[in-house]
Formats: sequence, structure tokens, C-alpha cells
Amino acid sequence: MERQITSLEEYVKKQFPQAEYIVIKDIVSSFNEDRKGLKKLIELSKRIDVAVVAYKDRLMSFPILRTFQSL
Repeated sequence: MERQITSLEEYVKKQFPQAEYIVIKDIVSSFNEDRKGLKKLIELSKRIDVAVVAYKDRLMSFPILRTFQSL
């Protein structure tokens, strides 16, 4: 995971040199509904312009999709 974070940080610094960024990570199964990192990203979603993820298929899971569909 640390190599992924380092790689993403280098990408962000190159593509968005003036941007401020924070690292949010989850070290749990994508099917676990208690994903603190994803919840934090959702909380910040109205205040951020770009979210950079290592693998988009790891970002969402079916339990979280059900939550979005019920909104």
C-alpha cells in the first residue's frame, strides 16, 4: 500500500503542482460497510475537485452502492 500511496503522491504533484492534498486509505475488505476512509471521502466530496484512486474498482462496493441508491 505504501508504494501505491507514493506513486499517487508523485502523480498528484506532477499533474496538480499547486494542489493541496490529503491521503485517505482503507485497509479493509471492499465488502465491509464500515469503511472509514470512504466515509471520509464522501464527507469531503463537496469541498474537493479531484479524487485520485489507485484502482477505481476498489473504491465502491455493493453495500455502499445500495446506500447511494437509497438517497
